[in-house]
Amino acid sequence: MNAPRRALTSAELLQFAGILQAQGKLTEAEAAYRRVVQLLPSEPAAATGLGLLLGEKGDTAEALDWLRRACVLAPANAEMHNNLGRLARAGGALEEALASFQTALTLAPHQPEAHYNCAQALAALGRQHEAMAAWRAAIALAPGLAPAHFQLGLALQTAGDFPAAREHLRQAAPGHPAASAALARLSAAMGEPEANYAYAQALTLAPEDAALHSDAGAALAATGEYEQAIALFTRAIALQPGLAAAHNNLGNSLVALKRWAEATNAYRAALALDPDFPEAHGNLGNAALELLRPAEALAYFDAALAINPSLAEYHHYRGRALLFLGDLPAARAAHTEAVRLAPGHAEYYGGLAVAQQLEAGDPAFHALLGLAETIATQSLSTRVTLHFALHRSLEHQGRHEEAFAHLLQGNALRRPLLAYDEARALRYFSRVETVFTPALLGRAAPEPAVPDVPIFILGMPRSGSTLIEQILASHRDVFGAGELMYLSDTAATLSAGGLSYPENMLARSDAELAAAGTAYRARLRALAPDAPRITDKMPANFLHIGLLRLILPGARIIHTRRNPVDTCLSCFAQTFSEGQPFANNLGELGRHYRAYARLMAHWRQHLPAGAMLEVDYEDVVADFEPQVRRILAFCGLDWDPACLDFHEYKRPVMTASAAQVRQKLYPHATGRARPYGTLLQPLLDALAD
Repeated sequence: MNAPRRALTSAELLQFAGILQAQGKLTEAEAAYRRVVQLLPSEPAAATGLGLLLGEKGDTAEALDWLRRACVLAPANAEMHNNLGRLARAGGALEEALASFQTALTLAPHQPEAHYNCAQALAALGRQHEAMAAWRAAIALAPGLAPAHFQLGLALQTAGDFPAAREHLRQAAPGHPAASAALARLSAAMGEPEANYAYAQALTLAPEDAALHSDAGAALAATGEYEQAIALFTRAIALQPGLAAAHNNLGNSLVALKRWAEATNAYRAALALDPDFPEAHGNLGNAALELLRPAEALAYFDAALAINPSLAEYHHYRGRALLFLGDLPAARAAHTEAVRLAPGHAEYYGGLAVAQQLEAGDPAFHALLGLAETIATQSLSTRVTLHFALHRSLEHQGRHEEAFAHLLQGNALRRPLLAYDEARALRYFSRVETVFTPALLGRAAPEPAVPDVPIFILGMPRSGSTLIEQILASHRDVFGAGELMYLSDTAATLSAGGLSYPENMLARSDAELAAAGTAYRARLRALAPDAPRITDKMPANFLHIGLLRLILPGARIIHTRRNPVDTCLSCFAQTFSEGQPFANNLGELGRHYRAYARLMAHWRQHLPAGAMLEVDYEDVVADFEPQVRRILAFCGLDWDPACLDFHEYKRPVMTASAAQVRQKLYPHATGRARPYGTLLQPLLDALAD
């Protein structure tokens, strides 16, 4: 016969309730706690246990009542007050939580957790400075308290003290995924080289965090590691296909690699997930600009601004699109709005200075001068932009010495950023001249009776090529295609036998050359299927005159010329996006011009008479209509009076001369370098024979 079971004592029942709670048997545990508080109504541990269990079950109101009772029963027990404070804060009773934590702190002033709890309540109440003091007190007592370092680091970051924030996040980061991720993001925002390492560490702690993968990819992209960044974005999308930011970031890296179609698809995927994502709209706009589609770009910028009209950068980009489309008043208004929204952003003043001349009394000019006073503290790219914008404005105002000082400084800052091997570049000119001998040029087929579709306009940058194309594009039978890379692409495709261009031309058969011409013509024709004639206005095609004579003997070649010093100064004053690395040093610029002039003399000597028309910018300005007639006649085009009103013809112009070709020609358009005199001596020395 079994002995009768002994009833549990109150202490044993309390212990049993704790065991049941630990095992997750909350209903049984609650019954046990309620039995204990009936038996021992003055036992604070029983009231505490029941209160914590009810809080765990989500019965916050009753839980708070029991924890308050525990604090009344044991007013000197700091942990009781901490328990009440934690549950009160979780339930949104922030003032009660703070009072409870402060009581606990009074009872246990040397407990770091008490200071930390007070800080959390103060922060939740918006009392940030007091919270930071409490976190610091907790850290002083426990230097390794990672949560306190983490919260203080976030608060300091919000307050703008990035260096101090970074130090506290570093203390918290080991083994703390959120702190490690925050440190990585802050390091990236600060442009710190440790950012990528910090992201790598964070990803080991949070390998399934899609947003962290996306941010890590953005940090890699910021340092030019685009392929690695793409891998991280792809992983982020695999983890969370609906993360629009990852698709957008992926598009940015694809753009950097000029993988335009893939980039466009990535941006569109971001918008499919989040139609109100202004950055994705704006990035699609910038991609369209790069693809020479300013009207399409404008629509995307407008969409971004419809979502958030305060995004200054898209007003700026909108201004660029409008400038390329020829709407100068609207372009000025867009750039003016960008400056109004972000008066401390130098790039927006640069855009405004291109769209309109800033007069001495213009408020925007005074703001630009004010911004220049802080130039020493600005980033390198901002300093370059400021110097070029100031040069443009001061030159317009006739303050040439001041203008030139800024131009020198801007170019001196920009030159080290460009990879330019002058000796190699000048050798290339000599290689072209050596390869294209009279014998090789003599292999060109006879010119056909009817001019071929292409009209090539070439020469030095800033020599008037955009003006000539705009005049021709105003003709009813001509489509202006702008600056195309098609001829240099053709040179690359003709490589064979381990030889690169131009030496590869010696191994090409007549049939291969004819096929290359057919392929070029088809590619050009796709741009304007119905236009009888199409211009290719890539200035650097002067390097490929021999090639185009061999593959397109019926094409017309117009060589634009301008006073050498004016040409070089205009190049020196322009921040080319790419392709002109010789233009940021006066000596290199002058030597490049001499090499160009020598190569043009070679073509002039060995091309058949009438194969190339040379047009001097100064002659066009001084004797406009006769020069226009001369150009049209050379191209085999009938007279069209619309060519005289070229500045009124609305078409996209995607070059540095986009604003100038919207204006009539004036006599003062020539002689730009004259006021600079001996300031240009390094250029004059380099140009001299």
